[in-house]
Amino acid sequence: MNRGICVSGGGLRSAAFALGVLQVLQERRGMLYGPGRVDLLAAVSGGAYIAGAHVLNAHQGYADDEPPFALGSPEEQWVLSHGTYLRGRRRRMLLNVLLHMVAMAVLFAWAGMIIADFATIWDVIGVGRPALMEQFPAWACVLALPLGVSLWVRGFFGNGLLMTAGFIVVLATAPAALGWAIRTPALADARYALAVAAGLLVALIASAALGVALRGYGRFAAVVNLLPAIAVRLLGAVLLLAVAVAWARELLRATGFYEASTLETGLVLATFLGTAFVVAKFDAVPQLVSLHRQYRAGLESCFAVVRGLNDEAQLVPDPPLSAMAPTRDCPQLLISATANVRGFVPFILSHDRCEVPGDLVAGFDTVQLELGREPARLFSKATEPLLSLFTAITITGAAASPSMGRFTVPSGRAVLAALNVRLGRWIPNPYNVQARQTVAAAREPGPLSATMIGGDDLLLELFGLSGPRAYLSDGGHYDNLGLLALLRRGCDEIWCVDASPDRHGTATELERVLAIAREELGVQVTLDRSVFAVGPDGLNTATHAEGTINYGTRSGRLIVIRLGLTHESRRDLLARRTADAGFPFHPTYKQVYERDRMQAYRDAGRESASRCLDALSPPAPSPAAPVPAG
Repeated sequence: MNRGICVSGGGLRSAAFALGVLQVLQERRGMLYGPGRVDLLAAVSGGAYIAGAHVLNAHQGYADDEPPFALGSPEEQWVLSHGTYLRGRRRRMLLNVLLHMVAMAVLFAWAGMIIADFATIWDVIGVGRPALMEQFPAWACVLALPLGVSLWVRGFFGNGLLMTAGFIVVLATAPAALGWAIRTPALADARYALAVAAGLLVALIASAALGVALRGYGRFAAVVNLLPAIAVRLLGAVLLLAVAVAWARELLRATGFYEASTLETGLVLATFLGTAFVVAKFDAVPQLVSLHRQYRAGLESCFAVVRGLNDEAQLVPDPPLSAMAPTRDCPQLLISATANVRGFVPFILSHDRCEVPGDLVAGFDTVQLELGREPARLFSKATEPLLSLFTAITITGAAASPSMGRFTVPSGRAVLAALNVRLGRWIPNPYNVQARQTVAAAREPGPLSATMIGGDDLLLELFGLSGPRAYLSDGGHYDNLGLLALLRRGCDEIWCVDASPDRHGTATELERVLAIAREELGVQVTLDRSVFAVGPDGLNTATHAEGTINYGTRSGRLIVIRLGLTHESRRDLLARRTADAGFPFHPTYKQVYERDRMQAYRDAGRESASRCLDALSPPAPSPAAPVPAG
């Protein structure tokens, strides 16, 4: 019998709730460790924090009388006490955002310098310039230049013909466009550019704030959300144009069109030669200061914990995903993510394969991906594996990113990229033949060079491109329960741990995922969601339900254990609804939990799981009636 447990997303809310549920499932059914364990453990986002920690501990060995994360164990106490792991990283995250914005500004400035370089070379040398191009009016060149730049950038990412076309357009139109700009006082004066940039920055902030305030207002909100996307693009264009005009003037001075001293000429020409190399220094900055690394370090400080030799909690630095193979003592871990390629598709990371489920070709051997190396720190040659256990866990928790599966807002992609709001990671594109061949050919740790064509991740994110690489984000951007991963494997029995913040008892995410199962997998699940209904007092009728899975030729069983409180809940948990506003449905973006809140969610998980098992277990036999004496 093929059995599995899936643990939903929901940040620390889900991690703490699932901790309690898994404790009870192990205590009463032995479902995680030992001969009675399930075969598969699928997890998304916050559920993956605790699921990954369970599997990591299982591979360290444990005593049969106290399996990992038992009530009161050192590793459980560590997790409960470190839910504030992000609090000490806020300043560093802010610094990373500022560094990223500087790098983005340098990138736009460099692009302006390169355009000025082309224009000057073309204008000074003028060899082979078609006479036809000289007939085009300046305004036409001004309009055509941004198109050429766009084609050129997009062509970097796997389309040589597009890149060549863009290069030709830039080369042909840059001299006339910049010549017009230099002769236009409002564009040649840096003060005007600075004033326009300041105005656009204010518009960007104001429109972004307005867009957040108007969430849920339909088409009007959608139109407002376009404003920050337009503002951030215009801001980049103003910076690029201002640098291009200023640099073109200096180049023209140095080449004799304007008077310049020998020293000025030498400095300008030296800078001209160095322009092509400037980007090499700043190209990796957005990647190096990505919030992914800070988020991953925080998760490791809380969940990469095992029980040491002296029954003390100790951290395991950067454990490999490939080492988390299923054994007699633990199930196979399936980490659900979303690949933002071809729109968006599910992506499963496990010890043996990282792949698009259901596609026999679109994937990689995990050990091969782990050979890939990425720069690890600024101003250092240090590198880190492209993939590890906690990199995968961070990816599935990457709720905020420029590309977010079903939550992607194309108009907001550039804003999120500009603000460095990205928690996921770029990996080789599983649909790209060259990328798959490069990964398969890797024999020792190093950069997967063929997947790095196109340079900087920032450009990919600004333009929403993929090419030889694909961006992985939160598994909840496709399925926030992890349930589809188990249905695809045809599990006969599935235990679904759902920590969705469902104040109204409608089980909306469960309904959506079951609809996907019908449409994409042809799997029909029958389950009465009305049992989760919420009364006027805000309490659930029940926090568990049992349903039937119809695979067509056979059937299975689905048991859902949900986050919520009922009239049977403990008094301290019911009282906490007043003492801790938001409990038990704190929003996912709140990722700082003190110990008492972590414990409360754990206790809610234990309570929901216990109620479920009490209802599913056969009633205990009644004691035999006493035999009358004599």
